Amino acid sequence: MSLPLDVVEAMNAVRAIIEPSLSNKRVPPAIRHLTSLLEIPFLRLALRESEMLSLDAHPSRVFLNAVCVAAAKRPDAPSMPALRSPNTYAKIATIRTRTLLLLL
Repeated sequence: MSLPLDVVEAMNAVRAIIEPSLSNKRVPPAIRHLTSLLEIPFLRLALRESEMLSLDAHPSRVFLNAVCVAAAKRPDAPSMPALRSPNTYAKIATIRTRTLLLLL
């Protein structure tokens, strides 16, 4: 039994959104790991809200982009003081947990 075409397309689209952050070696491994854990929640969201895949301004896409852009910058960059904080991973993990709870 195969999956419906819309589910397969949503899976491919979500993978295309998340993959760049997973393959970017400038993103710290811990952040890549957290990002990978968002793939299933993002897929669930994409199946519920089709605009998540078509709108770059969708809040979940804005969040993911912000995390990846921030993580890819050098932690010692003056414009990114939050990345110098030892709590950065914990903060992102908390946001991830809250995101998962919202999708239940």
